[in-house]
Amino acid sequence: MLTQKKVELIIPSALASHKLIEELNAMDLKGFSVIKDVLGKGESGYKSGDLLVDVWKNTYIIIVCDEAELDGLLQKFRPLITKYGGICMVSDVQVLKKDTFKKFF
Repeated sequence: MLTQKKVELIIPSALASHKLIEELNAMDLKGFSVIKDVLGKGESGYKSGDLLVDVWKNTYIIIVCDEAELDGLLQKFRPLITKYGGICMVSDVQVLKKDTFKKFF
């Protein structure tokens, strides 16, 4: 198993645009997942996600990265969260991926 960092972002859906996804791709990350229309309650109240537009909707982005990549990610998301809201959580995780099996088999 590999020890890596998991960055979880819950941000307004309007920020999770194609431009942001392109920026993540440009960072040469090994991978990330984007889950749209996340429902929940935070400092800005309950997000019901029942509108047809991205207003009052959230998007959940999960990124697993090396520690060396973490600072660049945080620098990218800190201004967005400061200006528009959202939350960024970072934790240590143990990752099992297909390339880690080579060590055992």
